[in-house]
Amino acid sequence: MDKKKPIPIGAKNFKEIIEGDFYYVDKTKLIKEILDNFMGTKLYLRPRRFGKTINMYMLRDFFDITKKEENQKLFEGLYIYNLPEYMQYQGKYPVIFISLKDTTADTWEQMYEKLKSIISKIYEEQKNIRNILEDYQFEKYNEIMKGIASEVDYQNSLKFLTNCLHQYYNQEVIVLIDEYDAPLNKAHAKGFLDKAIGFIRSFLSAGLKDNEYLKIAVLTGVLRMSQQSVFSELNHFKSYSVVSPISGEYFGFTKQEVRELLKYYEMEHKYEQIVKWYDGYYFNCEEQEINEDGTAKQEIEKLEIFNPWSILNCIYEKGITKPYWVNTGNTNLLSLASEGVTAKIVEIIDNLLKGQSFSIKLDEKTVYEELKSNCNAFLNTMLFTGYLTVDVLYQKDNRQYVKLRIPNLETRQVVEDMQARWYPMFSHNELVQAVCQAIIENNEDEFKNNLSDLLIGEISYFVNSEAFYAGLFYMLMTYMPKEYIREAELESGYGRADYVMYNKNLSKGYIFELKECEEEEEMEKTCNAGMEQIHNRKYGAKLVNKGVEEIWLYSLTFCKKQVYIKKELYTK
Repeated sequence: MDKKKPIPIGAKNFKEIIEGDFYYVDKTKLIKEILDNFMGTKLYLRPRRFGKTINMYMLRDFFDITKKEENQKLFEGLYIYNLPEYMQYQGKYPVIFISLKDTTADTWEQMYEKLKSIISKIYEEQKNIRNILEDYQFEKYNEIMKGIASEVDYQNSLKFLTNCLHQYYNQEVIVLIDEYDAPLNKAHAKGFLDKAIGFIRSFLSAGLKDNEYLKIAVLTGVLRMSQQSVFSELNHFKSYSVVSPISGEYFGFTKQEVRELLKYYEMEHKYEQIVKWYDGYYFNCEEQEINEDGTAKQEIEKLEIFNPWSILNCIYEKGITKPYWVNTGNTNLLSLASEGVTAKIVEIIDNLLKGQSFSIKLDEKTVYEELKSNCNAFLNTMLFTGYLTVDVLYQKDNRQYVKLRIPNLETRQVVEDMQARWYPMFSHNELVQAVCQAIIENNEDEFKNNLSDLLIGEISYFVNSEAFYAGLFYMLMTYMPKEYIREAELESGYGRADYVMYNKNLSKGYIFELKECEEEEEMEKTCNAGMEQIHNRKYGAKLVNKGVEEIWLYSLTFCKKQVYIKKELYTK
């Protein structure tokens, strides 16, 4: 077997990959796309580890005026090198490259110091340009570089540096900002989002809006922020997300690229297994017409994308298929969003894990505050962070909708793990089965005792949240025997019952109303109110109309780790 090029696991940038003779999947066609519309601000949004950073280094090395001849060699043999009309732009522009990845901090003060350090380092790298500056510019440049400038100066530092570079090179400047949203995600997790977003908004607005020294700005991230209009004031702004109709092939690997990789490393026999584990992302989405059942009227050719990080690691590990991507980075954003998990979300995730798809209204702008309370926002976030993918994109009532599904076995595992973190008590399978059996047998005492045992000892931030208990009960219902039909929030009588269940032969049915209260002393009173609600709103009407013979009514009230249950036989 001939010696093969090494897999670029751990390679920090484009130049290291090329000079180290690592295997490189050619993405230089992205340069052509950018040059074809060479103006404004472009934002490319993809999940983590989908090749954003390597592409940004590629852009830097292509345009960088300071290393024109040296960097030209990096592109020999690649797609862009054979296009002289585009290669004329190689090494032509001063470039500002900023990575905001390493901004983890517990407080805004700590994060601000890290942001200052990043900016100061960029100024240090360009310090040779100071000799042409006016005295007042020279002084400000040094203050920013030494980390002693004012916060206003740091907010304006991107604009100021483009001015200085333009003076020195007499050429417009290219700005590249990698992982622009990393500090915002971290600030959200730690509770100082407003301060972080205020700084980032001012920094970007000053540097990118109406900047006569700017040729083009390219940014990458995972999510597009909606708060306080981070991008709304920018000129010629274009965002390219996982549902955009173009740019899909530049981030991640296509089927052809994966086949070539496997052929090179003599692992072609692994292709079908790798498809199951790491394929399944649908980029370059086109709107489709749908039937009444939600299926597409006509199949179209889709651009399927493989997770590049997982593919490279799998080949490096001699073809072992296991989760690689889900063990990188952190999932703080989804973990925090999960704090507001509702029974509806639990039901949707459960159905997705069963191989079904689910439609939501598409919203490409993320509002952090809505993640904990809005089912649509939570599922959109799962889409843009790579845990779900588009099955069908379509129009309904003049709005875009997407049918979502779990893309592959790797992401399925992380969704399963997320579900397990919501309700860790379901690892006690025997106890869960005992609760279900007590319901079937109408054994109120066993129902209460076993349900209480499930709650005891489980420490969770959901505790004493009605959303938690509703989700818990939905999970319980999924363990009921298959002959039982389960429905959540079923329209019945004058309102919606929390849960309705009945067997297929219609001999027995159940209606459940769930409440929670702050004090133990209020549990019985709250439980009685729940039973009154069942009667007053005629929740039993639906089951009566279905022809269910025996209907049992249950009112459950939760308080922290305790539960109070009231049971009655419905009188028709």
